[in-house]
Amino acid sequence: MHLPEIALEEALQEGECALCWLAQKQLLRRVDTLFAEHVNDPQWRQLLREGKGFCAYHAHLVLSRADVLSLSIIAEDLLTHISITASTKRARSAWHCQLCEAQAHDMEQMAKLLAQLLRQAEWRVRYEAGKGLCLPHLRQVLMNACPEVQTWLTANESQRWQALRKQLQEVIRKHDYRFQHEPWGEEIGSWRRAMHKLYGVFAEEVHNER
Repeated sequence: MHLPEIALEEALQEGECALCWLAQKQLLRRVDTLFAEHVNDPQWRQLLREGKGFCAYHAHLVLSRADVLSLSIIAEDLLTHISITASTKRARSAWHCQLCEAQAHDMEQMAKLLAQLLRQAEWRVRYEAGKGLCLPHLRQVLMNACPEVQTWLTANESQRWQALRKQLQEVIRKHDYRFQHEPWGEEIGSWRRAMHKLYGVFAEEVHNER
């Protein structure tokens, strides 16, 4: 089994959404590598100066993980070279977040790989044993899947959705004063799982998992 397949297998076992979990793990590794090994790389410095740096979210992530010296070196360099004059429309449109772009590329490749692997019965077993995918990543995999995998994957996730609906209905029912005395079961946390299914797992939650 190749490294990308090993990573996907682990993600299917660990993640609330396998691709959300994998995306965050790869993101943290990339941030750590950039600030451990590339702070003095002239090419990377130039990309940052040209506005190919970080969006607000990823800048906050960098601030929470990079060491003080590396952050100081990068920040001082940017303050030295970036102009504070009003930006033109063209200059503003040239802004990129290198981490957003890298994540998008990573997920495109992983979605394609998972779509291919799900042709195999053993990978379908692995998928069934996990928690599946959020809707955005599910759609991404479906776009890259053959008709057979599309049919199987849609049926599998539809079952998960139906199970979640039943749990949510139970939550709603138990908020009725007539049934508030009843003990809670597997429906606990279903509202959180449902939001994950619909919109993806929040990065902070992925970071804190296990």
